[in-house]
Amino acid sequence: MLLPGTQMHIVTFIFVCIEIVIFFYLMIYRFARPDDRTTFLNIILIFLLIVYNVTGGLLPDPNLPGSYFIQ
Repeated sequence: MLLPGTQMHIVTFIFVCIEIVIFFYLMIYRFARPDDRTTFLNIILIFLLIVYNVTGGLLPDPNLPGSYFIQ
């Protein structure tokens, strides 16, 4: 089952939503404890995971401009 209007599977969309919640939680935690380096690295990792899941779920899409190779 795909998300309406996209090529993203509904399960991938749910995981991306959960990852976004975790990302914002880590951002709030980072503002509370700015000296914690591990939190900063976790923010980078969760951001890369979100980008990977969104691009993996949405691309390649024939409705978007550009070739499949560029996507």
